[in-house]
Amino acid sequence: MSQARNHRRIAARIAAEYGAPSGPISNDDKAKIARIVRAAHLPASVFGGCIHRAACGWLMLRELGVEAQPVLGGLVYNSGNAELRYCDRDGRAVRRFSDVVTGHHFLLAGSELVDFSCGDWRGTATINMPARWDIAPMFSFLWCDASRVMGDPSKPAPGRVWYGTGRAEGCDDQAGLFANEVAKIEGELLPLYRADLRALGVTAVA
Repeated sequence: MSQARNHRRIAARIAAEYGAPSGPISNDDKAKIARIVRAAHLPASVFGGCIHRAACGWLMLRELGVEAQPVLGGLVYNSGNAELRYCDRDGRAVRRFSDVVTGHHFLLAGSELVDFSCGDWRGTATINMPARWDIAPMFSFLWCDASRVMGDPSKPAPGRVWYGTGRAEGCDDQAGLFANEVAKIEGELLPLYRADLRALGVTAVA
């Protein structure tokens, strides 16, 4: 299956499971945007990759005239036999060591939550998860009504994910880290993104 068809299929499944899109971007264009962001190579120095994917997505949405808020918060994914948990027990991002924050970067665009890193979880979560997953993440990206995936952080149902926006003390420097990540990739990737958007027929929202 081609990448284009695969991302269109994913966007349709997200809409079927989490509700029809409520933002200004169509399912078809969401699939095209995700295809571009997911194609970006993750730098070896970016642990987990979520800040890099979020920065790439933020640049893409800015280019299309969509205001998105970068968020460092919590993430819990229930794989059936175990949890992928990037947060403390209260669902907040937390600083574990002087240079390590356990949390997850994603975007909020209006009423929608956008996360382009879902397809990376199995490859980057080996310290938090067993080798075997009963239920692998359904989507390589998630773009849906935020209210459908934010709520009780205690334990989502098997095959489901939960996001939270809370941060414990000591995580205030992460906004600066996100800005630095955007600055690092803007000059290199933004011209490529513009060309890709034109080639795929994705235009700025009215």
